[in-house]
Amino acid sequence: MSYLLLVCIVLFFVIFPFYYIFNFRLFSPSIINCLMFVFSISLAYVGLFSWNNQYDLNFMVYVIIFFGLLSFCFGELLSKIKITHNNKLKTVEKYSINSTIKIGKYKNLISIFFYLLTILFIILDLKKICIMYSFNSSSLSEMISFYRYKSSLFSDDGVSFGFLTLQLIKVCNILSIIYIYIFVNNVVKEKNIKNNVVYAIPIVLCFILGFLQSGRAYILKYIVSAFIIYSVLLVKNDSNVTKKNDRKILKKVIISLITILPLFYFILPLFGRSTSSSFIDYISFYFGCPIPSLNVFFNSNVINVDRTLFGEHTFFAIYKFLDKVNLLDFDGVRSLNFIKFGTISSNVYTCFFRSYVDFNFFITMLLTVISGFVYGKMYQFSVNKSNIKYLLFYAYFSANFVDMFRDETFFSSFISPTTVSYFVILNILVWFFLKEYRYNNLN
Repeated sequence: MSYLLLVCIVLFFVIFPFYYIFNFRLFSPSIINCLMFVFSISLAYVGLFSWNNQYDLNFMVYVIIFFGLLSFCFGELLSKIKITHNNKLKTVEKYSINSTIKIGKYKNLISIFFYLLTILFIILDLKKICIMYSFNSSSLSEMISFYRYKSSLFSDDGVSFGFLTLQLIKVCNILSIIYIYIFVNNVVKEKNIKNNVVYAIPIVLCFILGFLQSGRAYILKYIVSAFIIYSVLLVKNDSNVTKKNDRKILKKVIISLITILPLFYFILPLFGRSTSSSFIDYISFYFGCPIPSLNVFFNSNVINVDRTLFGEHTFFAIYKFLDKVNLLDFDGVRSLNFIKFGTISSNVYTCFFRSYVDFNFFITMLLTVISGFVYGKMYQFSVNKSNIKYLLFYAYFSANFVDMFRDETFFSSFISPTTVSYFVILNILVWFFLKEYRYNNLN
């Protein structure tokens, strides 16, 4: 009953007040974050019938989840209050969805070329890594699996693709968001998928890139981005979109999950992965393990978390950058230590864990308010600003707060030079591909 009680606490004391009293939209960062926690906690409860041996939750788990989610919501609320106080964006401006976007053939060919070139570079890098460690295999899925286990997630080797390959991947990541935007915009406008098949080709190629990187997260990122873009476009088109429309979108999300999650399970070999678990056990563990993992920490405190620098787990990306430019000697890895649940292992402890072990409870809440404020600002800009680069930037990084039920992604990865480079690439590609469509029409 501990898990069901925690679900009720989040629903009745966090989601309902902010959704109904403070009028948060269903697809605002706070509500999405809270709903993902509810989803995760519910699947942790399902896991009690198989892998989850944490039957009772520590009191501190209730405290950190409840006040952590409240802090995130409060941060977003502050972002809205500041906008109102400055008399800049008191209400959502009414924009029409862009007219149907048409991209020239040569631009589509350039995009496809970039994807194919990146795929080629990734395959060549995979072969180099396998040769380097004397792993002989002609199977692409086996090479992907070997790369995964030699990456920083499982190994001290921390192998990675070459510099040029990583830059090509960045370009393709932003290209994918642009084409998802074009596809969603046109489908919403025309209600016709057939006329926009050409824009789906780069999206399919971006999924292939995800497979080659052994990245379920990459695929989920783009699915999340598509729904975010869709929901924001509806608000842009009509500021009076009701909560009934929100629930319609939520229904579509649920239907998509019911379709996608089984597909992800059955195509695991394509990611270089395998499992002996049943579908229910696998999905319940993947989404439900963070809360039980956090509970293990509070019950026993046996999880060894090495710390050599101030806040090194929280500000990992900053320390890693300083190490790259030789301003600091830092050899830490972002991956946290694993703990066992029978034969399966977890190393995700929710977004509150890193700052809690680096600092304390109160600093964790403060940092959560800051992240909520920034994501809230990004959401407000994506809805209220006419330049679509704000929407595309928000959509690309929306997976960060969707994934907060698993791990902290704001200070440990979002606050980094990599994010700046993505913003620069986004501006360049939006100018090149969508120069005449950069602003929503005010019809």
